[in-house]
Amino acid sequence: MTALIFVVIASVSVATPLIYFLLGGATALLPIYARDILQTGPWGLGILRAAPAVGALVMTAVLARHTINRRVGVRMFQAVIVFGVATVVFAVSQWMWLSVVALAILGAADIVSVVIRFSLVQLATPDDMRGRVGAVNFLQRAVSGGQGDLAADYSSLLALADDAVALIAEINLVLAANHLSASTAATISSAVTTMASGTDPNRLKRIYASLTLALASPDFVVLK
Repeated sequence: MTALIFVVIASVSVATPLIYFLLGGATALLPIYARDILQTGPWGLGILRAAPAVGALVMTAVLARHTINRRVGVRMFQAVIVFGVATVVFAVSQWMWLSVVALAILGAADIVSVVIRFSLVQLATPDDMRGRVGAVNFLQRAVSGGQGDLAADYSSLLALADDAVALIAEINLVLAANHLSASTAATISSAVTTMASGTDPNRLKRIYASLTLALASPDFVVLK
């Protein structure tokens, strides 16, 4: 449980940069951009939708041939910067060709960051825990980033986030129907208490960590 808590808190704190959250919703707006700004129809929307995947596919082939062996952290931050710039270019573009290129670059930059982060998780995790850590990493991404263009609204939990005990009690009631044991709830509360609070971004990190730990706990797995 201690290793699980460490992985969740570390991943919630540093896994996804703020710029990704601020500039990561371009694909959700593609129908509006295609119709109102680029003045294109279903075929154009399909091309726009496919562009990030094409860019990611090309970059995956490049990375398979030319692996990143040096300055991995710098490369990841460079990829995040390129991702943000490509998103801004797409936002201001009024030309179809430029929008397609920007989305393709966006997808390519995103896959660089994804490959590096997933590789670090795989390489830094002991063999006997790799499956569990991979599952927790997936849960953390689903809790904090949503699925596809859908994201959860945690505004109702923000008022409780500064009080770890109250936050876990609410999650236990709503998510697990009070089936988390007292020891599990106390362990999660103790871990979340060590995280910073006082601002909405920090409160969201506490919520993400609390939900991930609750979902990954043996009590919830048995309940599910």
